[in-house]
Amino acid sequence: MFFKRIHEIWAKVVRLRRIVFSWAKAALAVFQSLSRRFRHRRKFRRLYLKGLIYLYVVFVLAAPFSQAKLVHAPILPPKVEAQVDSRIVRLGSYLKEYNSPLAPYAAKFVDSADKYGVDWRLLVAISGNESGFGRVYVRGSHNAYGWGGGYIYFKSWEEGIETINRKIYEDYYKRGKSPLTLEQFGKIYSGQPSWPQWVGKIRRFMNQISAHQLAANK
Repeated sequence: MFFKRIHEIWAKVVRLRRIVFSWAKAALAVFQSLSRRFRHRRKFRRLYLKGLIYLYVVFVLAAPFSQAKLVHAPILPPKVEAQVDSRIVRLGSYLKEYNSPLAPYAAKFVDSADKYGVDWRLLVAISGNESGFGRVYVRGSHNAYGWGGGYIYFKSWEEGIETINRKIYEDYYKRGKSPLTLEQFGKIYSGQPSWPQWVGKIRRFMNQISAHQLAANK
């Protein structure tokens, strides 16, 4: 509102300057016409010179304003809100169904997995098998993945997600065949003779996440 008022006042000033400028030009034309008739009169000649001086001052002051153009602030394009990755929304919804403390970190799971080229469902599925999606784990460890038997401590859930996704890439994906199958990964990661059962559980959780994702699209 304040800037709108300033804009209106400035527009009036510019119009007034233009009017003064046009009057000054008209007055100068009159003086020039009269001077041709009364040049022989000394008194009028002095008046004529004073008039020229006054008009010159008016021209100097008014000319810049008469040519001035109002500069409007640029119109900024509407702010485009970043679209939320549908995987984040659906993964968060899936974890909430299990009352998981990991639900608020759905974005971290997806972003970290994408960063290291890991399946975004994998670490969540591991947490489902190892700790019931973070509901049963060593308190204070932020380790819902059975990493180090569950006794490796992380400072936060974010640090645990980032560290383990990076280690999965460096120790398994990067060293294994490309693409690394879930069976190849599970045989090494589980480290147990019953690794096929472990793989079956992880696959079931991953399929559940995918099914939940499809259900969200209906």
